[in-house]
Amino acid sequence: MKKIWSLFLVVTMVVIFGACGQKEETAVYHKEVSPGVSLKVTYHYKGDEVTKLSTVNKIEYEKVGIQDKEEAKEVFEPMSEQFKEINGIEHTIKFGAKEMTENLTIDYTKLDYEKAKLIPGIVEESEDGKGLSFKKSQEMLESEGFKKQ
Repeated sequence: MKKIWSLFLVVTMVVIFGACGQKEETAVYHKEVSPGVSLKVTYHYKGDEVTKLSTVNKIEYEKVGIQDKEEAKEVFEPMSEQFKEINGIEHTIKFGAKEMTENLTIDYTKLDYEKAKLIPGIVEESEDGKGLSFKKSQEMLESEGFKKQ
């Protein structure tokens, strides 16, 4: 489980280079991280500046050694606490009978960077202390085996 969480956090660990007045674009990447675990990452960006990052993680309990919905809640609900009350971050987990779906959206245009810095991997220091570089994110994802959809 820690590897999955670490991979997600690595996705968010890059720096920003500003881009103003450009058209917003979207890029979607996907990877079967391991049997029973898939990760979809969607970037909204202008130039090299990521304005919003969304991830959808799907985890099949049986394939990752989790017995049931209750055990999944015990493992993952405490992680949700760290995202509460941080402007610009929305985090939800839906626990089904056989799998869970975690959604995390970071709106970098609204993000409370001071609070977000307390969560490892959410904000990496850049020249201005804020943001995410789409180019560096893309390079990192592709090096990790993510495929652009």
